[in-house]
Amino acid sequence: MKAKLTRRILALVLTLAMVLTLLPAVFAGTFGDVAETDWFYNSVEYVAEKGLMNGTGDGFNPYGNVTKEMVIMTLWNMAGKEEAIISENFTDAVKGAWYYDALLWAKECNLAAGKGDGSFGVGADVTRQELASFFYRYYKDIAELDVSNKDDLSKFPDKDDTASWALDAVQWAVAAGIISGKGQSDNTVLLKPLDPATRAELASILERFDKKVEEETKPDPTEPTDTEPTPTEPEADVFRLSANLKDGDEIVIYNPGHERA
Repeated sequence: MKAKLTRRILALVLTLAMVLTLLPAVFAGTFGDVAETDWFYNSVEYVAEKGLMNGTGDGFNPYGNVTKEMVIMTLWNMAGKEEAIISENFTDAVKGAWYYDALLWAKECNLAAGKGDGSFGVGADVTRQELASFFYRYYKDIAELDVSNKDDLSKFPDKDDTASWALDAVQWAVAAGIISGKGQSDNTVLLKPLDPATRAELASILERFDKKVEEETKPDPTEPTDTEPTPTEPEADVFRLSANLKDGDEIVIYNPGHERA
């Protein structure tokens, strides 16, 4: 009897140990394809919790390439999903698609100019320098923040791969700590401006960008506000006159217009 009970207890303990071992994998994070040991784990959790990025249906797809409309969607989310006034979208934007309203907003505020034929390039992969350009324009034109601080990129051996049209944006992004380069097996750090950006990289860059915008737009508690304090109305003086009236009645005279000295 004791031996049978001991075996049952041992089996129960082993089962419980197996369940506890599986718990971190099940509850590790928001997406099943993002593990706590991944370098981008915290960034993915951050952008998901803030509603800046969503999954792709089968998870987060961290190693998948970022498309142009994905970037616009994240920035639209940051802007509070502002509704555009214009009605004419890019020619390749499909009405009713998940990105449609975001592209309309981006076109209206000149965050995205599109191509000469009126299209946007829906479905096209975004390079790292294009990613920097989108964030640069948002920071400068939407958030209306200073972009004068630039890095000379001298620490990156491949800095000359950056296109001239993207140079200001990339220099600003590096100076602002938005883009930091990619470590190589020989311990060098490359900028890789022409590489397609992955969703994991976008999450990491977006987290740093969002925190920087929040920090730069936070009100300075030392600066006076534009709102003047509302003057307090003087309390009305009350003069109370008592008279020996019938049944102890009392006459009360109010003088609200009287000002105190």
